[in-house]
Amino acid sequence: MLLDNGANPNLQDQRGNTPLHSAVSGSHAEIINILLDNGADTSIPNHENMVFKHIVKDVLVKTVHEGKVAQVTALLKSNADPDTRDAFGTPLICVAAFNKDLLIVDALLEAGANPDLCSTDSQKTALHYAAFWEDLFITKSLLDKKAKINPVDRLGNTPLHEAAREGHVDLITMLTGRMAPLNGLNLEGNTPLHVAAKAGQTTVVEMLLEKGANESILNKNGQLYSDLVR
Repeated sequence: MLLDNGANPNLQDQRGNTPLHSAVSGSHAEIINILLDNGADTSIPNHENMVFKHIVKDVLVKTVHEGKVAQVTALLKSNADPDTRDAFGTPLICVAAFNKDLLIVDALLEAGANPDLCSTDSQKTALHYAAFWEDLFITKSLLDKKAKINPVDRLGNTPLHEAAREGHVDLITMLTGRMAPLNGLNLEGNTPLHVAAKAGQTTVVEMLLEKGANESILNKNGQLYSDLVR
């Protein structure tokens, strides 16, 4: 109503904050959008030299970690960067996948998030985390947005390695149905078949063999998958 009566959307308080600064800091997503629609200037710095994009980044990280879907969605509509990383270098798409938060994963993807971004330390992508948890819905969302089927983490493991180790039969079915390579090697030279055998995942071993996994591959220790069967 104040804006309708000609109120200045860029008026600064004693700390240099505009209404936009305050709305972002309070995670008031609807107010952010109203201010932007009424000409709020996103380039005005406060006395700490923080402009809209700096604050909205911090708030987006916080709301993704807290699983606040409505706020995340509104912030993304306010041009928050969907490829933002948190303080640990983890892309928010990976945070949401690790938290098994499908709605936030979908919101980030719809806003244009790169599904193949990886965590700075582990080099895992969102698909690695979805495979680890056997989250079929997040896996499907990522693959439907053209996520790479065979990314490798710091240890050379693919999402199929993750699923094989954890015994996630349905996830393996989904990945192989999307043509995930059966015989990818990690840094130890282990295929998903080796990994499943070492983890005692007998059902997965049988499944991979039925799908045509190569049982004659030796890892870097000169071991066949059968040498690792528990």
